[in-house]
Amino acid sequence: MPTTATARRRDPVPHLIYLPLLMLAWGLWLYHLSASDLTFDEAATYYVAHRPLLDILRYLLHATREHPPLYYLLIHLWMRAAGAGEFSLRVFSVGAGMLLIALTTALARRMTSLPGLAVAVILAVTPGMAYYARDARMYSLAALWTVLAANLLFRDWLTPAGPRPAAVAALTLVNLLAVFTHYYLLFPILIQPLTLLLARRRSLLTWLAVHALLPAGVLVWYLLSPGLRATTAGLWGGLSGSLPPYRQVLRLLGKMLLSPDQRVHYQLLYRALLLVSAGTLLLLWRRRAAGWHLLLTLTVPLALAYLLPQVPAPRYLIFLLPYGALAVGFLCESPLLLGRRLPTWGASLALTGAVVWPLLTAALPPALTFTRSDYGHVLRLVRAHARPGDGVLFYGPWQWIQFRYYDPGGLPPITTLPPQAPPLLKPEEAEPVLPRLLAEHARLWVLPAAVDDVDPAHFVADWLAVHAHAVWREPHFALYLPPLRERPEDIEVFA
Repeated sequence: MPTTATARRRDPVPHLIYLPLLMLAWGLWLYHLSASDLTFDEAATYYVAHRPLLDILRYLLHATREHPPLYYLLIHLWMRAAGAGEFSLRVFSVGAGMLLIALTTALARRMTSLPGLAVAVILAVTPGMAYYARDARMYSLAALWTVLAANLLFRDWLTPAGPRPAAVAALTLVNLLAVFTHYYLLFPILIQPLTLLLARRRSLLTWLAVHALLPAGVLVWYLLSPGLRATTAGLWGGLSGSLPPYRQVLRLLGKMLLSPDQRVHYQLLYRALLLVSAGTLLLLWRRRAAGWHLLLTLTVPLALAYLLPQVPAPRYLIFLLPYGALAVGFLCESPLLLGRRLPTWGASLALTGAVVWPLLTAALPPALTFTRSDYGHVLRLVRAHARPGDGVLFYGPWQWIQFRYYDPGGLPPITTLPPQAPPLLKPEEAEPVLPRLLAEHARLWVLPAAVDDVDPAHFVADWLAVHAHAVWREPHFALYLPPLRERPEDIEVFA
């Protein structure tokens, strides 16, 4: 029986074909990269990472609802070399995404002994993957660690001889880097011992022994971090033992597949789930260890995420997308199992095209061109049209983080409602502030942000609709005049 290495040497597909494929994906993911302003989360990346290295660690130790330090430390070094503009911050994630495509292709070849070209193409045109790989956050890097660990597992740990000391150290290090990139990566790490157990490998004992260091490292960070302790306070008491609503899970998967800014196309989602299931079952039939690993990775992290008190966000589980692409790619390349001849290559190409076409033509373009944020544009517009006597109301939480990145200078005085968030806005506290603002300012610019998070009843918006005149209203800002009967001198409206 030929080894995987022998099969690769006999592969008629030149390895150089992967390079132009990666270059096409690179060009696709760079398109329109800096057209949008930074979102709140992306601005938070700059807010944390622009500090000196030790200050980054000090901040993260005390911040609640924050992520581990590795990504922030890496992006800090990247900003020093490449700058802190929108393109520079996002291109780091795109680079991690390119490595992710290459490593997912390598993983497909290790798990299936097939070329893996379909896997690379499908992953490159998956809208959710393209969206998050172009985000100035840690999500493509998190997926990269997950797939790199799986490559090491199949290369070194599932062999009869077991891993050498260098391989043991390599997998342990990658898992440690993963946990300190995103806490949700603990879930795919748990798949590794389950795979070794199902494959009946004695290396399971080695894995358990060396990975005792992993919880020790996390525990040290936990004990040093008041912010993490506050974030996880009450976690165990809030664990959910009930199944989530079926529609909720479908919506999460749809947002993961198609990107969070698109409406979920359930027919497309159902087809994708059917293809992923068929590819997983086929791999389980053909290669038991690889099939179990794929099945467990696609299901167990999702189930564990729903045990937590807070409903998981699609971006936290983005590491599932390479495995979904692997399952569908294996299904598309399955004709090659009958022999690598021209008809089987044609059948594989036709199946890949049928999968890719609806994503490439309908779902991918909105993920690449959607304007995620125009916060900086709004601030510049307010400054350009502001008049003496104007005021600005930040209606919603955490705007100061984006404001610090985009502050154009020279803006009217700024008031924030609620003053801090969380907690939620309290109408009894906000109601005295609003008439005072209308009395003090000739015009009031209102910039909403995450209003549903802190003012779900939209008390402020409803109050202004009753007690003021909206003379300019856009999705991301509004300009109000006080009632004319109270301010007759303000008859002139915005021109």
